[in-house]
Amino acid sequence: HRKVRLALFGLVILLFVPLMYDRYADFDVVRNSSIFEVIIFGILIVTAYMIVVHYIFPKMALTELRNQRRVKVESEIMDIASFMMTLLAIITITNTFFFSLASVEGQSMEPSFYQSDDIIISHLHQGYDRFDVVVVKIDNDTYYVKRIIALPGEELVIDNGSVYINGILLDEPFVNTFNPSSESISLTIPEGTYFVMGDNRGNSRDSRDIGPITEDNLYGKVVFRVRPFNSFGRVN
Repeated sequence: HRKVRLALFGLVILLFVPLMYDRYADFDVVRNSSIFEVIIFGILIVTAYMIVVHYIFPKMALTELRNQRRVKVESEIMDIASFMMTLLAIITITNTFFFSLASVEGQSMEPSFYQSDDIIISHLHQGYDRFDVVVVKIDNDTYYVKRIIALPGEELVIDNGSVYINGILLDEPFVNTFNPSSESISLTIPEGTYFVMGDNRGNSRDSRDIGPITEDNLYGKVVFRVRPFNSFGRVN
C-alpha cells in the first residue's frame, strides 16, 4: 500500500508541477522524452492492478495470492514502479525549481559556446548582472543563449560595433572579432528589462532586433558546461 501511494504521489508531481510553472515546460527532460508515455503507461497499469487487487477486492486477493512467489514478484514490480515515479518526480522538481540541462544550437555565441555544447542552467539566481550568460525566451517556443550587456536604466550606445554604457566603452574580450557588427544604436534600457546580445555579433538575433528583454523572459543563468569535456567546468 505504501508503494502504491508513493507511485501515485510521484505521478501527481510529475503531471501537475510543470503545469503550474509552464515557462519551464520546454526544458522538461522527463515530459519531452520519447519514452515518457511508455513509462507512465506501464506504471499506471501496475499501480491500477495493485489498487484493484489490494484495495477493491482484498478478500479475493487473500485467496489468490497465497502463492509466495507471486507475492514476491508483485512486490518487486511495485518496488520498481514506485522507484521510477519517485525518480521522475525528483527530476521534474529539480528541472522546474533548481537546474536544467540544455544543448546549444546555432552559432550566435561563438567563440564562447559552440553548436551542441551541453550546458546547465540555474534557476536559483538572485537577479542578473552584466555579462551573465542567460537563456532568453524570444518567441513562443524558442529559447536562445545570450549575454546580458546593459541593465535596467542604463544608457546604451552602440557605435560601429563598439558598446558604450553610460558613456564608458565596454571591455568585451569574449566577442567574436572575426565576425564584427556595424550597428549604431542609442537608447535607455527600460526598467525591468535587459539588453542582451550574442558574442558572435555578426550572426546573432538579439535585442538589437527585438529590443530589451523582460525578466519574465529570462529562463535562467548558464552556470556550467558539461560537454565538450575539454571545456567541462563552470561558466564565468
